[in-house]
Amino acid sequence: MRAAAGERPAVGDGRHTYEADLVIAADGTDSVIRRQLAPGSGVVSSGCAAWRAVIPWYRAPSLADAVGGEILGAGYRFVSASLGERGSSGASSRGGIYWMATAAGAARPEPPETQLALLRRWYAGWPAPVDELLAATDPADLVQREIRELRPLPRAFGFPAGPGGVVLLGDAAHAMPPHLGQGACLAFEDAATLAALLRESTLPDAVMA
Repeated sequence: MRAAAGERPAVGDGRHTYEADLVIAADGTDSVIRRQLAPGSGVVSSGCAAWRAVIPWYRAPSLADAVGGEILGAGYRFVSASLGERGSSGASSRGGIYWMATAAGAARPEPPETQLALLRRWYAGWPAPVDELLAATDPADLVQREIRELRPLPRAFGFPAGPGGVVLLGDAAHAMPPHLGQGACLAFEDAATLAALLRESTLPDAVMA
């Protein structure tokens, strides 16, 4: 990454270097560009872990009316969404139900079978469709991930260089826990705001706005 005041900003992949008047860094939570431009901002644990699974259509329980929403508890939350019936996406055979569960604490080291058993115990007695979805989940469906966020946020999201500069966008600028439901929304807002600024002002002013 190059963002010197007197040179055009540039990024490289180790083999080639690409120059531009404006570089938009939308390279996610672990943004390489942000680490160079805003080293004071780091990715930290949010204090909870998340488990996700997609139950394919042929194993999904008939819960269409109950699927789609978020249920909150003390230190726990459960989100579910329908992915449609078989063949609902054109001629695809895809479909089923997606769910995500979070629990306070660190990620679990146990094998998926044990993790799924823990989830079924932690969420026992929760409102429908939680029990039914966990019962229909196979250990092979389960994906665990630590939830992380960016702290502190960068003091600036635009960095002038040459005729324009570098702008952080989306999770590269403000990674947050997924349960806030704002990650993708704010990324779209970032892009729309940047586009509006570029239409209404000069490139250097847009970078600094």
